[in-house]
Amino acid sequence: MKKVAHIVFCFFIVFLLTACSTLDEKGSDAHSQKMYDHASSAEESRQVEQDLAVEPEQSYLENKKTMEGTKLDDMGRKVTYSATLQVEVNDYHQSLDNIAKKVKDWNGYIVTSTMYGENNSIFGDITVRIPQQHFQAFISFIEKDSYKVKNKSISGDDVTEEYVDLNSRLKSKRAVESRLMTLMEQAETTEDLLAVTKDLAMVQEEIETILGRMNYLENRIEFATITIHLTENNTKLTDQGVGTVNTWEKSKEMFMKSVKILMQLVSTMTVFFIGGLPIIIVISITLFITVILYKYLKQRKKE
Repeated sequence: MKKVAHIVFCFFIVFLLTACSTLDEKGSDAHSQKMYDHASSAEESRQVEQDLAVEPEQSYLENKKTMEGTKLDDMGRKVTYSATLQVEVNDYHQSLDNIAKKVKDWNGYIVTSTMYGENNSIFGDITVRIPQQHFQAFISFIEKDSYKVKNKSISGDDVTEEYVDLNSRLKSKRAVESRLMTLMEQAETTEDLLAVTKDLAMVQEEIETILGRMNYLENRIEFATITIHLTENNTKLTDQGVGTVNTWEKSKEMFMKSVKILMQLVSTMTVFFIGGLPIIIVISITLFITVILYKYLKQRKKE
């Protein structure tokens, strides 16, 4: 009986040792699995960061190559045009009205308009934006409507390369934005969510900057800028184109000057006569007495 109890006790000790060993192995396996999962997660995060850093540049280069190669011919050259004209006109206000009407007819708009006056002369500046297809026609209209073109300058700026570069960068940023949106949906912790949100905000800000520049270039490409310096010419033209002065105005001005001079002369004489009347009386009396005495003495001499 005692021997049986001893055997049972030994069996119980072996059972406990076996159970503890099993638990230790399971705990060790769980800990190992947890460490492996954590390492895998960290590695995946680093890989994602590397992908986000490399993919935009690769996408940018691929998009730019595509735009420059196959799509550039379809897109056409992107050129902005501008012109500056300095002209003389017969009637400033009439010419300004003609320009405003032509701009409205061709779906353009006036940017600025200023007018000055000095020494009976009128001059000013006007800057307009005209659709590019009417650029040359509008310049010809200004030349024909003017009395004289004193200066003309036309320039163009090819912005095709910059536009292609911006378009490629925009596509790359869009790809990054889409990837970050996916990561934000998959984020499991608050820290990951905040980090992805910060990166997403920076990418979206860059996208807005690129879009703003592209919109500016598209507007400059679609509408040409023309600045016109207007000076009114005081010389009137006949139908044959011979310059003549305004005779009536000049004659009236000369008549008024003559009348003014005559009135000043009469006024001066009147003032001189009235102011010098005492002297004139004394001189007159002296002359009268002298003449009487002279005649008297002459008569006595004859006698």
